Amino acid sequence: MIDRNISDAKLIALVQREDEQAFELLYERYVKLVYYIAFRFCANEADTQDVVQETFLQIKRTIRDLKNPDMFKYWLNKITISKCKNLFRKNKYMTYDSEHYEAKSNLLETREDVQPDCRLKFDSDKAMLNHFINELPKGQREVVILHYLEQFSVEETAALLEIPQGTVKSRLSYARTMLKTKIEKYEKDHHVELNFHSLDGAIAAALVSSFQGLKVPGNLAVIYQSMRPSHFFQMAIGKVALGVTLCVGSGVVYAVAMNQRSFNQGVQEQAGEEINTFPATDIRATSITSARSAYYTIKTWACCEEEMEMLETTQLKDVYRLYQVMKTHGSIYYQSLEEEGWCQALETIYRNKVQ
Repeated sequence: MIDRNISDAKLIALVQREDEQAFELLYERYVKLVYYIAFRFCANEADTQDVVQETFLQIKRTIRDLKNPDMFKYWLNKITISKCKNLFRKNKYMTYDSEHYEAKSNLLETREDVQPDCRLKFDSDKAMLNHFINELPKGQREVVILHYLEQFSVEETAALLEIPQGTVKSRLSYARTMLKTKIEKYEKDHHVELNFHSLDGAIAAALVSSFQGLKVPGNLAVIYQSMRPSHFFQMAIGKVALGVTLCVGSGVVYAVAMNQRSFNQGVQEQAGEEINTFPATDIRATSITSARSAYYTIKTWACCEEEMEMLETTQLKDVYRLYQVMKTHGSIYYQSLEEEGWCQALETIYRNKVQ
């Protein structure tokens, strides 16, 4: 039995040794954070749960590559945001599911007020401020959540999103200005004076308290069960090979029909046993030795067209070079990039910015 108060560093070490109980505890410890960030970015319950599942599946697959346990939370945020952006690229227009209004409301629950004598009013102010944060443009909302909730510095946020520090500063500045304008308009329209000591403090307090008050949907336990190496899941993998659509609890795993050869190749690659040896490629002081590693590496650097546009020329060249190796090598991972429209986007941006 693992001590539930075990440090993250020791817990991660156990997970890296494929201790299933340790992974379950890691999931319990961080699922709320992943769910919160994903919901704030996606604003859609179904997509949020997809992000939670995909994030922890990637963690389970690649946590061995994490060299510094102290970087786990940073790495976790990176994966979560990457998954959100990938979904955002696929679904340009996202709305709240009316059937999941309760989940939305959980993000706007009341918190302990900063000024006890204004409890009821401050609860309303907090809900209003969270609503205004949700209305921010996507890029501004990202940096606000990372900076005020996760307490990442401007430098860390820039590295996390792979954008210039100046961009982070300008987005934070625009976000503050927009929130201040919305607050002042709210005060004028409702003939009230809000009791914020400072805008920065109000933003942080609103985000932290809504996170603390969040109730994670119970069916996320089903998502975890789908990641366990159980007999049921092994049967599910077999059915995926036949292109069968599987229902797991209230979630649905969509299987793509594939022939037996492609399926066998996919299973072998997932296990790191690729049919064709992937040529070792050194990128940014990292040696990439498998198609799977290459896929997750380039999707971390630039998961969507928006991120590709933000890359500096040298970074874009690195991504393109690794992409060319994947293209030559071929695998289900390269096929996935093609199906997502990622390859076409990269080719176009590279041609416009480099060639």
